[in-house]
Amino acid sequence: MTRRRRRKIGPRGLFLLRDNVSCYTSAPTTKFLEKKKLATLLHSPYSSDLAPCDFFRFPKLKKILKGRTFLNQKELNGKVTSMQNQLYMNGFLFVFQQWLARLKTRIECNGDYIERFE
Repeated sequence: MTRRRRRKIGPRGLFLLRDNVSCYTSAPTTKFLEKKKLATLLHSPYSSDLAPCDFFRFPKLKKILKGRTFLNQKELNGKVTSMQNQLYMNGFLFVFQQWLARLKTRIECNGDYIERFE
């Protein structure tokens, strides 16, 4: 049943944004993506203006954690995990809308780095 559904939906029309981390650019990963016919969008190196973690996740976590103290690493990890789950539940649509707007701006600027997005 699951296999049939996946075949109907298929990877057509999907794109995978991958940064330049070696696990994403390795030969086995590249071969797998080619076999599955997934189009990939390469991520420009050192482009924090285009990295969702850099413009959404880390600033949100930093803002919430600022000024707080934790008794140990386990307590900190638990709080970060809880906050990330909340961010993911509430923020995915927003993140992708922002990401697409940033990509469009980058294209309009001929690939130049953008310091601030308004």
